[in-house]
Amino acid sequence: MVRGVSYTDGPVFQPYVWASYEGFTASVWGNLDMTGFNGWAGNFHELDYGLDYAGEDGFYGQFSVGHSFTLPVLAGCAASLDISAQAGFGTKNFNVYTYGSDHATVTDYALTAGLPVAVTEDITVTPTISYSSLVDRTIRSKCGHNDNVIFGGVVSASF
Repeated sequence: MVRGVSYTDGPVFQPYVWASYEGFTASVWGNLDMTGFNGWAGNFHELDYGLDYAGEDGFYGQFSVGHSFTLPVLAGCAASLDISAQAGFGTKNFNVYTYGSDHATVTDYALTAGLPVAVTEDITVTPTISYSSLVDRTIRSKCGHNDNVIFGGVVSASF
């Protein structure tokens, strides 16, 4: 589901691979159609490439999962409910620099829900709400605002 439009009614495979060396991390994420919807069976219709560097300050990584539920069309507007969950991990050096905590650990998690609504063929409005929390007891004791609710929104237009 992108901007309230479902591109497939079936499953997709979204592999993510990465390799690290000397502080550099190269990654590739893809979206592979597994059903043949729109003629893309067995083909990637999106590939994202990344290159990151983490020096002396350490490394922070995040794992996330999400799903999109198609909602009934109301008042001529296509919509979906997008949900996701993320968890972050920091190395010892990252956590010392960022939080003042001297161990590697799972640092935080977040739960997010968004409601992309295609108000026209070219304009989508997406209100979002997220809950985030610091996980580690030591990190929580060193930081204020350990639990947060974040409201946001996006208006996007295609040309």
